[in-house]
Amino acid sequence: MGNARRGSGGGAGAACDTLRGIPDVHYSEDRHLVCGDRGVSEWLLTGTTRDTKKKIRVRGCDLFEFDTGKITRKDSFWKIVVVE
Repeated sequence: MGNARRGSGGGAGAACDTLRGIPDVHYSEDRHLVCGDRGVSEWLLTGTTRDTKKKIRVRGCDLFEFDTGKITRKDSFWKIVVVE
């Protein structure tokens, strides 16, 4: 499930979609780790949905693969913790 994004503009398109759907989006509680050609980012996203006006809290992580200093793969996982 979810949307696959490819190419150099893929990440930017996903970020724009998030900002449109959650205009007051805020990321916090972030932690990052890189080990060799792999990386992990953990974060908490909070905001209010544009369509339903509900407040959300989402725990998430991004898994990265790197090659010669560039991201070659990024998978994002969201766990919706609270919808009010």
